[in-house]
Amino acid sequence: HFQREPHILVGNGTFRVRLRNEICPRPPEEDGAEVDGGQLFFERGTEISLSCIQGYTPTGGSRKIICKSTGEWTERTLKCSPKRCPVPNSPQNGKVHFNGITYKSDISYSCDEGYILHGVRSSWCLHTGQWSSPQPECKPVTCGLPVIPPYAKIVYDRQFKGDVVEFGMGGIYECRPPMILHGNRRVTCLADGTWLEPPECKRELVTCPHPPAIENGFLSFAEAREYGYRERVRYGCIKPYILYGAMEIECTETGSWSPDMWTGRGVSYMPLLLGLLEWTWAESRHRHQTPRVHLSRVHFLWSLRRGSRPSCCGLSVWVCLISQRCRSITQWFVFFFLQPNFIPMNVSRISNKWFYILAAS
Repeated sequence: HFQREPHILVGNGTFRVRLRNEICPRPPEEDGAEVDGGQLFFERGTEISLSCIQGYTPTGGSRKIICKSTGEWTERTLKCSPKRCPVPNSPQNGKVHFNGITYKSDISYSCDEGYILHGVRSSWCLHTGQWSSPQPECKPVTCGLPVIPPYAKIVYDRQFKGDVVEFGMGGIYECRPPMILHGNRRVTCLADGTWLEPPECKRELVTCPHPPAIENGFLSFAEAREYGYRERVRYGCIKPYILYGAMEIECTETGSWSPDMWTGRGVSYMPLLLGLLEWTWAESRHRHQTPRVHLSRVHFLWSLRRGSRPSCCGLSVWVCLISQRCRSITQWFVFFFLQPNFIPMNVSRISNKWFYILAAS
């Protein structure tokens, strides 16, 4: 009984019997590497070359392997790595989603609310190292012009051309006096291409009380009466006070004045200036050289006689202001002096001296 052994084709077209341990089968495609040609079996001692398949590039190791007498191949060391495509960018007003950017990886795109995708939604990394499709665009949803009810007008956020507006754009409705607006004052083009319900303009009698007085201030040409919808009045200050806040207020449809007025009593206060002067002594070789002096920072502090909490804002100088309409205009005088005999004659290092100067109104 004889077991059938594989045969290999020799050059003259005849078949020669070989034992199993005398031949090596064709190496399988593995880790992105393969054998060129179509030969299935190889004699022992045969040396062949591996190559990286399409979409992979060699990154190290040897291409050569040899068929051993045992019918096995020597260890494969060729390393083939998949090609990489460029890192995809998110489209403006959209997002890109991916887990990898190597050969055969896929990516997908989506748009933010209120925007529509124009282009291919998905793309694949090709063997060339490029994506199969260009990046799509996210274009805004558009709305037709909103309905304008009788006796009303709309003031848009910005100018536009045509009869459509883009997502996010809006406007404010106004009614012609003495009509009063009921409903949504502001409308915006929504993500689904629609608008909110427009308001109505109804005829109603709306009055505002006499405008409130402010300490150290006055009303310009104001009468002691009630005021109608959208009537306006102006404020001023007596000398030497200046006005902080809105100079003009308007009667609104709610029967109140806008902007809101500060109605608390005036606060007596004494502003104090705390100056922080930095005196820099530079290295000097001459006995009577004058030091450089410059003002590095100034702090303004409002000291209150009747407990009103100041509010501070961070500007180039730190200013604390109280909530009061009319404030006194103050001239500030900062006094300081330097005594020549106090200056060191020879200074071998730079040093800083700090002086606090106080001035009051």
